[in-house]
Amino acid sequence: MREQPFRRWLRDARELGEGTINSRVSNCNRVETHEGDLDALWNEDRLRGLLNLFTYPREDERRRIPPRHSIPIDGDPYAGTATLKQAIRLYYDFRKAQDDDDTQDSVASRKNVPSSCWFVGACSKSGDQTDRFIQEGIWEHGFEDKYLDLVKSIEPGDRIVIKSTYTTKHSLPFDNRGESIATMAIKATGVVTENNGDGRNLRVNWTPTAQPRTWYFYTYQKTVWKVTRDTGTLPWAASALIDFTFNGAEQNYDRFLRHWYDDEDNHRPPKEPPDKPPEDLKLAGAGVSGLAQDLLCDAADLRTIARLLDDKRQVIFQGPPGTGKTYAARKLARHLADADERVTLVQFHPSYAYEDFVQGYRPTLAAGQAGFELRDGPVVAAAARTEPDSPHFLIIDEINRGNLAKVFGELYFLLEYRDEDMRLQYASAEDEPFSLPENLYIIGTMNTADRSIALVDLALRRRFHFVEFHPDKAPIEGLLGRWLAKNAPEMAWVADVMRRANSKLDDRQAAIGPSYFMKEDLDEEKVRLIWEHNVLPYVEEHLYGETDRLAEFDLDKLRHQTASGEADASSHSVEAPGELDGAGRDEEADDAES
Repeated sequence: MREQPFRRWLRDARELGEGTINSRVSNCNRVETHEGDLDALWNEDRLRGLLNLFTYPREDERRRIPPRHSIPIDGDPYAGTATLKQAIRLYYDFRKAQDDDDTQDSVASRKNVPSSCWFVGACSKSGDQTDRFIQEGIWEHGFEDKYLDLVKSIEPGDRIVIKSTYTTKHSLPFDNRGESIATMAIKATGVVTENNGDGRNLRVNWTPTAQPRTWYFYTYQKTVWKVTRDTGTLPWAASALIDFTFNGAEQNYDRFLRHWYDDEDNHRPPKEPPDKPPEDLKLAGAGVSGLAQDLLCDAADLRTIARLLDDKRQVIFQGPPGTGKTYAARKLARHLADADERVTLVQFHPSYAYEDFVQGYRPTLAAGQAGFELRDGPVVAAAARTEPDSPHFLIIDEINRGNLAKVFGELYFLLEYRDEDMRLQYASAEDEPFSLPENLYIIGTMNTADRSIALVDLALRRRFHFVEFHPDKAPIEGLLGRWLAKNAPEMAWVADVMRRANSKLDDRQAAIGPSYFMKEDLDEEKVRLIWEHNVLPYVEEHLYGETDRLAEFDLDKLRHQTASGEADASSHSVEAPGELDGAGRDEEADDAES
C-alpha cells in the first residue's frame, strides 16, 4: 500500500482529519494482513474482487449468514464489514485518481477554478429562458415553494452555470453499449452579482458559450444543484465537472465508463429526466376529444382528470366492479404518454410486498450455485425509464388489495415530496438516493365493493386525488345507454334494467357496472347469460343472508317493470358527492392547476 501518498490524498483531496485518516489507514492495513497487498490486488483486477468480497447485504446478516472475508470483527458484523469496505473503497478512489493524474500537483494548478459552483436550469412553461437570462443579466425560477433556501444561500461572487439535463442514446463519443446516457449541456457560465433574498431571483454577469459543451454520466435532474470539488456521491466526478466547465478540461470518458460499467456494484448508466419544472409537462393541455369519443364520455371529465394528475401526479379511480376503471386508466395513460412503452401496469394482491413493488432480493441460479440478487421492482424500473419531456405512467390495478403501508414503505414520503430524495431500504452505502421523477404519473384503481377498502389509510388518501367511477355519476352515468345506442340500439332496454336493479340494490358502492354488458354482438341470449352467471352471483353475494330479496332481481321481472313504468317501491334516493360535477369539478381542477 502506498501509505504516505494515500495519507496526503485523504488530507488534501478529501479534507479528512488526522484521526479519521489514521482509522482509514489502519483498516487498510488490517485488510492487507488477511487478504494481501492492496497495490498487488489493484494491479490484478483494480480491487474489484476485494470489494466484492466485502459486500455484505443486510439480508445476509438477518439470516445469520457470516461475511465471506476472513477478518475477525468484534460486535456488529454488518457495521464492521461496511467500515472495512469503506476503507478499501477510499484506496480504490485514491488509485483511480493517481491513474488519471488527479494528484496534488494538478490540484495546485487550478488557481482560477472555483471550489464550488451552482448548476441551474433555465426552462419554464414558456420554454427555454437561457437567451433572456443572458440578455437581462438575471436568473430566476418559477416555483412557489421549491429551492427557496438553496437560492437564498447563493452569495455574490459565486460561480453559476446554466445547464440542461436529458438523456442521449445515439452519436455518442464512446461505446454506450446501447444504453441511454444521462447528459448535460453547459450553455453559459457567470458570476452572481446580487441576491435580493427572495429565494427566486438573482442578478448575474453571464458569459455565454459559443456552442453548448456536452457532459455525460454525472448529472442531476433538479433545477438547482450545488457542486463542490472533492465532495458528494462521487467526489472525483464533481472535481472533473468543475474543471470541464471552468477550465476547459476534456471529460475522461474511460474513467466514467469504468465506474458505470466495471466497478464492483455493476453500475449502469443513469437515466434521468430533465430538470424542467412540472409545469412543462402539463397534461391538461393535451387534446382529449378523440379519446372522449372512444370512451363515450365528456371531454371535460378527462380534462379534469388530467388537471388532477398535473396537481399531485397521482390519482385513484374508485368505484364498484364493472365500471371500466382499469380500461379507462390504460386508455388515458397510453393517450397521454403517446407510447405504450411509457406505461407500466402492476396489480396488487394480499401477498404483494415492498420487495415486489420497490426493490428486494430474488433467488438466482448461476453456474449451478443458488444465491440472491437485488432487483428493482416496477416503480424503480419505471422511474429509471423516464425520458425528457415525456410523461410516463405507472398503473396500479386493485391498489386497495395490498397492504399499502407495507408495499409503499418510504414511497409514502416521496409521493408527496417529488423534489426530495431518500435512500431505499435495501440500498448500499454507495447507491444514489432515490426520487420519484416529476414526469412519472401514477393511476390506481380501487374496487369500492371490496371489503379491504377499510385498509386504505388517511396517509395514502391525502397523497392521491380520487375520481369516482359510479353508475350514477359522470363519467360513468349514462355510459351503457350511449354504448348501446352506438353498438346495439335494439338492446337499449338493458340500460334501464341495470338502473332499476341498482335502485333495488340500494348500495352505490356495490352497484352493478355497465361493463358487464358492453360486449361485442350483444343480443338477448348473451344478456341472459351475463345476468344469470355474472350479475346474479354478484348480487347474491352482496345480499348474503337476505335470500328472499333475490326474486326482485329476476331479469324478466325487472324488464317487465321497466317496460310498464312500474314504480319501484324499494328505490331510494342516493345523493352522490359532487366534487367532479358541474362547477365543483371546474373549481377543483382550477385549484389543481394554480
